[in-house]
Amino acid sequence: MRETLRMRLASLHVYPIKSCGGVRVEALTLDAHGAVDDRRFMLVDATGRFVSLRTEPRLALVEVALAADTVEARLPSGARLTLPRAPEGPRVAVRVWDDDCTGVLLREASAAFSSWLGAEVRLVGFSHETPRAFTAPQRGPHGTLDFADAFPLLALSVASVEAVCAAAGVPTDARRFRPNLLLDDVPAFAEDEIADFRIGELPLSAPKLCSRCVAVDVDPSVGRAAPGVLAALSRTRRTAGKVWLGTNVVHLEMGTFRVADPVVVTRRHEVPPLG
Repeated sequence: MRETLRMRLASLHVYPIKSCGGVRVEALTLDAHGAVDDRRFMLVDATGRFVSLRTEPRLALVEVALAADTVEARLPSGARLTLPRAPEGPRVAVRVWDDDCTGVLLREASAAFSSWLGAEVRLVGFSHETPRAFTAPQRGPHGTLDFADAFPLLALSVASVEAVCAAAGVPTDARRFRPNLLLDDVPAFAEDEIADFRIGELPLSAPKLCSRCVAVDVDPSVGRAAPGVLAALSRTRRTAGKVWLGTNVVHLEMGTFRVADPVVVTRRHEVPPLG
């Protein structure tokens, strides 16, 4: 039997507006739909389809902060937005990948984003009344999801970030990979092995590795994409036609954990052959 894998939770991160700047937090609360304050707002185009770093890398430059009852955003244009954590407004149909769901339209914020980007976009908030169905292999407490791509959380190790950035010849910056859980005291890519684990007393599962796209080529410091990181990943982390880094995570109970809490892996995967 392999020894129990233990690691340190180096930091926790949420991304209140999908594809915009992240916020480092000391505690993460998980509700029925995912991590509170994570991907609870997003931009959509005129057709209702989500807008992301894949097509609009400038979104990385939007600075986001959390206040008592609001999410604060500062656009590079200088516009400052105050978004209520429980938004009210007309409901509009939106789409995240192949999932149709409902968003709460925020008109003033939509106008500010449209003016800055030079294109018609709408900012929508997550609707608790009509949450998105969650169809991943292991579902969360109630089988629903906010505006995250496909899973409630993403875990990645500090050593993996360092290894990939070194191979690509770019400064070490975890923001390129947008983890919620940044893990330390483990070798690079040790997160590949995680199947079931606990943070404090809260049980979580890691059903599959995270497939990566051109978003990792976006330099969050300048809001521009340049080839390099995805190509470096492709050389050593490619299988089944996809490139992998980090692991997707599902919470099996609702609750809160903190940076100081112990992280213990209770079941491990066999690492798939990559390269």
